[in-house]
Amino acid sequence: MQNTNNIPSGLRDRQEGVVEVKLWEAFLLYNRHNLYQTLSTYAIENGPLDNSNAEQATIDFRFTSYDWNNTLKKLLNSHNIPVVKEKHIKKQEAIFHE
Repeated sequence: MQNTNNIPSGLRDRQEGVVEVKLWEAFLLYNRHNLYQTLSTYAIENGPLDNSNAEQATIDFRFTSYDWNNTLKKLLNSHNIPVVKEKHIKKQEAIFHE
């Protein structure tokens, strides 16, 4: 029987880290450039993390370190979207939810 793991397919062959980012939800929902959809596309889970236990005014995403450092951080800065929290974690330490 083949061993299956819970790592998303986008990270299976890569040895890079993961970045969890917390953003103010209002900045994304009322943005005319559809940044919410763009961030969801880049996100490992193809959308925001379920943060039912966290603050209601924020939204959490998980990206690969490569995408965050080369594309998304610059995109948010160019649209003046503040980052509440940025947490870098190693791929092996990341807990993936089903």
